Amino acid sequence: MLFSFSLQNLDAPLKQNKAKRIKVWVKGDHNCHEFTINPKQFRTWNSILLHITDVIQPNFGAIRRLISLRSNEEVWNYDDLSENDKYIGFGSSSQTQLNPKEYRTNQELELERKKSIRKVYAGPKHFGDTRFISELQKKNVTVIYATLNGVNDQPPQKVVFNRFDFNNWYIIINYLSRILSIPEGIGKICTIHGISIKDAFEFQPGYLYVVVPNNHQFLRVDYLKIFDLYRTIQNRMKMIKRGGKKKFDSRVVQGFVKIQNVD
Repeated sequence: MLFSFSLQNLDAPLKQNKAKRIKVWVKGDHNCHEFTINPKQFRTWNSILLHITDVIQPNFGAIRRLISLRSNEEVWNYDDLSENDKYIGFGSSSQTQLNPKEYRTNQELELERKKSIRKVYAGPKHFGDTRFISELQKKNVTVIYATLNGVNDQPPQKVVFNRFDFNNWYIIINYLSRILSIPEGIGKICTIHGISIKDAFEFQPGYLYVVVPNNHQFLRVDYLKIFDLYRTIQNRMKMIKRGGKKKFDSRVVQGFVKIQNVD
């Protein structure tokens, strides 16, 4: 359906004084832009459309009309805008067949993504008490441990992700390849049982994960035993630094690096 552009009085003064928050997309671009429109700053509907155009800068040029995603009807003036509603910007002559599922905010996309995430078992939580999880939630971070496939003399690495990292899987992959010294790149990340992790939201706080390099198969190793040995070494090193123990049992280190593959 096409609307007649001539019916719209773009330069009519605004009647309302209350500011409104709206979300705007343009046809073909699924990036959401949030605006707070204050009538004290914009005296006419035309000035509002020009401001939205300046921020979004659509390929088709100036935005001359807004279509409500909820009602699929054109908004003719500021009075017709609804607080926190969604709108699609068009040029002077555009069709209005819209699919609401194509225009979602980042929060809506993240919520839907989390709903589709599999719950995978990754081994006992070494820090899995409710107090630890609660502290992570307050700080908006997740702590996991990552170890190299098959393990060598490199200890597991503690990794801290914030909520922004979770939206970029490639950042996580590149970071893990760097701290675990994997120049050939990472093929996949698995639980200790070999189940592939497809998304960062599958990571569970305090769990151990196995990083498999490119062109390698997952190797079945007693990863938890290795991790427990690593934690034993860490604890003993802390005791030495605090003066609680003068000697360090080298057999613990040897046991850590000589764990054999298991069938």
